[in-house]
Amino acid sequence: KPYTKARIAVNTFMGEDNEVQTDFYSLTWFFNAEQVAHRFEKGDRLYIEGHFRPEHYVAHNGENRMSLGVIVRDHNFISKPKGRAQAEDQDHNMGTSAEPTDIPAQEPDEEY
Repeated sequence: KPYTKARIAVNTFMGEDNEVQTDFYSLTWFFNAEQVAHRFEKGDRLYIEGHFRPEHYVAHNGENRMSLGVIVRDHNFISKPKGRAQAEDQDHNMGTSAEPTDIPAQEPDEEY
């Protein structure tokens, strides 16, 4: 079954000084995967709905590690970085708005 993976950064502003904490998550689409792969670009701002799934992997130094991934159920592109056309978002809005039924029990073991 086709799937698409991407990694995103989420900035959280904390404290009185608005210090930025950045967390990274991997996103996995099983529904509309091919369309997302062709549309998604670095710098796009997204609205995501889904659920967390732990991901286990072996780091380059051999340590076992875990991170949180998100299985995307629904999404919308909400804006582009400066310099890229906003009209593209309206022409290519691809929210899934459906429950994917083909999510495998285990994600593919692939390093990305």
